[in-house]
Amino acid sequence: MTASRPRVLVFAVHPAPYMDSTFSEVARRGNAEIHVKYLFETNCEQQYLQQGIALQYDAQILRGGRQVPDRSSHDLTTVGHLIDQYKPDVVFVAGYVHGTTRRVLLHCFIRRIPLVLVVDSERYSERRNWRTLVKRAAIPLLTTILSAVWVPGRAGREYWMYYGMRADRIFEGCYCLDGPTLAAMTDACRPGSDVKRKELGISPEAFVLLFVGRLVDQRGLDILLAAFVTAAKANTRLELLMVGAGPWKTWIERFVRDHQLDRVKLIAPVGFDQLPQLYAAADAYVQPSNFEPYSLSTAQAVASGLPVVATECVGAAYDFIRENESGFIVPCRSSDQLARAILSLAKSLQKARAMGTQGRDLALKRTVAWAATQFEMAACSPLNQNPALGATRRDAPRLVDKHVRRDW
Repeated sequence: MTASRPRVLVFAVHPAPYMDSTFSEVARRGNAEIHVKYLFETNCEQQYLQQGIALQYDAQILRGGRQVPDRSSHDLTTVGHLIDQYKPDVVFVAGYVHGTTRRVLLHCFIRRIPLVLVVDSERYSERRNWRTLVKRAAIPLLTTILSAVWVPGRAGREYWMYYGMRADRIFEGCYCLDGPTLAAMTDACRPGSDVKRKELGISPEAFVLLFVGRLVDQRGLDILLAAFVTAAKANTRLELLMVGAGPWKTWIERFVRDHQLDRVKLIAPVGFDQLPQLYAAADAYVQPSNFEPYSLSTAQAVASGLPVVATECVGAAYDFIRENESGFIVPCRSSDQLARAILSLAKSLQKARAMGTQGRDLALKRTVAWAATQFEMAACSPLNQNPALGATRRDAPRLVDKHVRRDW
């Protein structure tokens, strides 16, 4: 190893477009020697993410097939062999939920191999359970082991500073979509947006709100539908397009039927390369989550030129939303304030499009080249310096002012 070309071993759960482009760019540049070990070929709950994967770098899939709910993992001996075989200067590991990634953390700690954690985090969610308490006790200890963290954006940076990680050991861009490509794909679909709307049963004159994601409890879908009911009474042009599948599907269908919401459309997930058609057919994007460490759907919406309404629990909101300029950030689980923000966007299609343009400008600054540079800096940071220690909770900036007055 030379200081300019470290050997980097990455453990990730499965290939995904939000990391694939960055890894390909790192390999193309040649500033770091990168090898990626994927635990699985795909995620059984997000198979659509397989589309658009290039793997233009040294990669190995350790287990063919799909990641299954039991989170089957590799034992410590196998993990140690995989690491020792490559002889890395630094190891990146994606998260600490999967059994294999926890064993990677343990092996690197025992063998004193510099370790960079790839993780999405934010600290404004309203989750309160025993896991949260354990995390709050364990994460300050984890900062003493880690050489650096690679997070998606500002919310992740603030989270780790709060728990004691020094600012110069925190790097951003781990979930970086290829914004210019997504923007071009969406723009190419816009001439056919009326045809797509007709196909979906949506009026050409409607102001269309879009939501994309798994239909699970953390997404705040009950709040979204309650807000839509309120907003739709005040603005008869509003329509809501929901794209996804999951345990809340039956509840949503029953709610829509009971409230006779013919202006709500629910469709199954589509492939990653088909999403630009749906973003092109929409006028705004809504992310009502009560727990969302990042939100790639929000990032894609902004890159596609849509204004966004998101709750303060959505990590991506702090990278792309400038209040009343590119969208709105609303309190978590407040259907009234969500409805007010939706109505504010829908007042003027021209203003909504201008806000979408502002958001796209922010998104296009977070390029794959920028993310690759952040990766390289994270890889080099532990090789000549000590692990990150010394920050205090008071050093962490707070991204949300709970008392800010919102006049829409």
